[in-house]
Amino acid sequence: MRKGGEDLMYWDDALHLYQKREEVDEYNYHRMRDLANKDTNEGAIIVLEATHTGPNAKNVSTDDAGGLKQYLPVAIGSRVML
Repeated sequence: MRKGGEDLMYWDDALHLYQKREEVDEYNYHRMRDLANKDTNEGAIIVLEATHTGPNAKNVSTDDAGGLKQYLPVAIGSRVML
């Protein structure tokens, strides 16, 4: 795909910055969804649940947990930063 003489495919792997977590979640979901093979469902998204330690840890909000989420969706071929 070309726009203004610039190859936009070059930007597919670029770092994306968003202001809101909802925007990040939406972008990540769409990228992972696109990794799945439509015929075999290979690479489909799976959701991992966090192991909670400490009293009442399971009920703590993402904000109170320093941005850590209770669930982590991943797909084969997705990029994960730890």
